[in-house]
Amino acid sequence: MQDDLLYLFVADVSGHGLPAAILVSLLKSYIHTEADAAMPLARFMSRLNDFLFSVSLPTQFATAQLFRVGPDGTLHYTNAAHPPFLLFRHASRRATLLEEPSHLLGAMPKMTFDERSTTVASGDTLFVYTDGLTDRRTAAGEFYSIDRIAALLEASPDADIGTLYDSIYADVAGFPSTDEFKDDIAFVVTRFH
Repeated sequence: MQDDLLYLFVADVSGHGLPAAILVSLLKSYIHTEADAAMPLARFMSRLNDFLFSVSLPTQFATAQLFRVGPDGTLHYTNAAHPPFLLFRHASRRATLLEEPSHLLGAMPKMTFDERSTTVASGDTLFVYTDGLTDRRTAAGEFYSIDRIAALLEASPDADIGTLYDSIYADVAGFPSTDEFKDDIAFVVTRFH
């Protein structure tokens, strides 16, 4: 939170272990110290990209999404090669997949990013995740589809956020995936009021 603005930043860094943990720490620190309500998110992401490029190893990069929502219900967002996100609209009872292709974060300096905006209303739900979710697959080769999450959001439009989170977690955990190519999974469910 910054004044009356809510920021949500989700990132997935390359690699594992200590180097990846240090990169996450640097990202978190930068977000906390440099977030500025007057700065467009696209410019902020470009500055974050240059910072990350200057402090990371040559093989390190990240994917990321940054969201900022204010009290008027305007949701601004920018993307750095992160998977698409879901926005469930309570009024229409439909979940929409929003994809914004872009550059990796920290891979090359002086990259530009786009900023988009939409409005959110009370009861709308944002679902953001890392690619470990949709990279899961069964022994038969079937991948976990983000359509499964969209269906859960649409089937429970009035469920409280805890119940919704539990049903998503149970669906993901119950998917019979193989251990091959197994990646960590993170997801965030945000309900607007």
